[in-house]
Amino acid sequence: MSNQNDTTYKKQDNNKNNNKTLIQKSSHNQHQPVIKERGNKQNDNQNNKHNKYWGIIPRLKFNPKGILISAAIGTLPILGMGAISYHLGSNLIRQQVIKTQENQARSLGDVINRFMLTRFGDIQILAKLPFLTNPKVAQSTTLVEKTTLLNQFVKTYKGYDHIAVFDVNGNVILQSQRGATNQEKNLQYFQEVLQKNAPVISRPEILANNSPVIYVAAPVKEVGTGKTVAVVRTRISLAILTDEIKNFLDPKNDYYLIDNQGKFFLSPQRDLIAQTATVIYPSLANLVNQPGLETAKTGYQGPQLVTYLQLKKLGNLPDLEWRLILAKDRLTAFQAQRDFLKLVTNVSALLALLTALLVAWLTESITRKNIAVNAEEMKDYSASTNTIQNIHPDQEEVREQDNLQIVEVVKQIEQVNNDDLNVRYEGENGDISNDNQVLNTDLDKLGHIISQVKNHTEEINREIDNKKAVIIDLTVSGNTQIDHINHALDIVNNMNNLWADLAKKAEKINPVIDQVKQNTDKSGTAIDLTAENILTWQQTVDDTANKVKQLGEYSQQISRVVALINQITIQTNLLAINAGIEAARAGEEGQGFAVVAEEVGELAARSTVAIQELEQIVEKMKADTTEVVQGMEIGANYLCEGTQVVVDAKNNFNEIVNISEQIATFVKSIATVSGSHTETSQLINQLMADVVTIAENNRNYYQQISDGFHKTADISQQLENQVDNWNVN
Repeated sequence: MSNQNDTTYKKQDNNKNNNKTLIQKSSHNQHQPVIKERGNKQNDNQNNKHNKYWGIIPRLKFNPKGILISAAIGTLPILGMGAISYHLGSNLIRQQVIKTQENQARSLGDVINRFMLTRFGDIQILAKLPFLTNPKVAQSTTLVEKTTLLNQFVKTYKGYDHIAVFDVNGNVILQSQRGATNQEKNLQYFQEVLQKNAPVISRPEILANNSPVIYVAAPVKEVGTGKTVAVVRTRISLAILTDEIKNFLDPKNDYYLIDNQGKFFLSPQRDLIAQTATVIYPSLANLVNQPGLETAKTGYQGPQLVTYLQLKKLGNLPDLEWRLILAKDRLTAFQAQRDFLKLVTNVSALLALLTALLVAWLTESITRKNIAVNAEEMKDYSASTNTIQNIHPDQEEVREQDNLQIVEVVKQIEQVNNDDLNVRYEGENGDISNDNQVLNTDLDKLGHIISQVKNHTEEINREIDNKKAVIIDLTVSGNTQIDHINHALDIVNNMNNLWADLAKKAEKINPVIDQVKQNTDKSGTAIDLTAENILTWQQTVDDTANKVKQLGEYSQQISRVVALINQITIQTNLLAINAGIEAARAGEEGQGFAVVAEEVGELAARSTVAIQELEQIVEKMKADTTEVVQGMEIGANYLCEGTQVVVDAKNNFNEIVNISEQIATFVKSIATVSGSHTETSQLINQLMADVVTIAENNRNYYQQISDGFHKTADISQQLENQVDNWNVN
């Protein structure tokens, strides 16, 4: 058979390109002309089809280069959009950061202006204090009182470290504690106050201890004349202003204040104080000399983002001519920009990767699909070509091949009868070959079915083994559940007994609570009566105190009358002296008048002595009256405290009454709840008994299910034994 096949193949090779010759060798064919014509036509069609398919395949073929190009086409737009998004977003973030820092600089400038405006208002108040502007008040106020007032002002307002008052020559008249003064007359602010005769704010000064300060001074004008008699000034330590700025600013920001000479006078770095700002920030050279710069300017200076702002004039505050620099590290300021870059980069890379994978997958899918379609078409084409070439094989050889194939099929059928499904029917051509393919397909299906049955039986056995343990656990759990429920029934019975005892004890407590309530009611009545008596006594004491106070006022009036009489006596004495002088000038004619003047003088002297005694008596009356008033006030305070104690006691008794009522209500509720709990416990007992019955039924059901699983396991084992007899791959 093999030789015949080789002969056939050789014939086919020799006559492969000459269909006409092959047809002529089959002379026994009765339809030679028709076959010849059909063969030529089929060859032409197949050749055209072959050329058509091979023309399509190169157009649909995708190579790695095509995949890379497709991925690039998909990812490059995404990367481009990411770059554009970052460019636009980065610019917006940069503008927002700059705008935020400029707004922060303006807000900080407002804080500084308000701080100085408050200090400017304080100096004007100090300059109008009565003991500075009114000579009479100044004489009646001691130096200690004045100093205490200044110290209290420093302590209260916490914006100053020293306050002092100078005369127009710069000599200290008055000053607060913890401060030293220089030769104020030589300082610029002192001369400005005297020249302008108005409040001024000095430029920043550096003390001997290298501490920057600011002086705020104002002239002190005498009441009535308006003459400047002194200068009052406050000294503001810039450490206080630094604290105000730190409370407002983020610690990551650096701040600097520059005076009108372009030098630092406030900085977190003390070594920069009194240095020229343009040395540290050269880019500010053009801005420092610009007058009236009201808008903030921001730029880059080394590793920092720097904002420059001139403080605006605020209200009545003099123009400080201060400039503010707000600086922040660029890395910190533009952290959001870098975060945005990371976000855009990651998102763009992720989208590009996903797009590339999608394009590659689509390209690969299309390529595979086209290859499969083309391969199928080529297979059909090859089969058609082989069919055309093998139209006229030798009939005898075909018959012999069929006989051999039939014998082989018979042998293989015998193997199938012996439970062997691994055999395969082989055939090269003809109807037998088609039948063999059908038989092989059926054997494959049968083997697949038997394999599935075998797998299912094994899986059923495993599941049965698993479920056996579960059923056993359920049975044991049911028994345990019944035991727990019985134990719960015992606990419920014990609770019933406890609730019954509690109800009995609650009934015994009710009489005691009623007695306590009656006693508290009586005590409350007594306390109310005591409170009324104390209030009456307090009213009496208040009336007495008022009368004593009136007596003190009468003593004051008597003192004023005595003082008036004393003045009259002094004037009378002076009049007597003048009369004696005039009588002496008149000579003898005025002797009588001189005698009268002497008598008047003696009467005036006696009146003076009497008035002094009266003054002593009045002063003693005033002292005694004051002591009585103080004693009455102390007694009134004690009465007030006693009244408050009584009121508190009454409130406490009221609380005791309320608590007693609450306890009574609570005890009654306990009795009620105890009864309801007893009924509930009985209901729970019934429910628990029902649960026990259900649990016992479940246990019986579990046993029945277990028996059913055992039977199923036996049947599955028998089926598995029968399936194991088949020989299947």
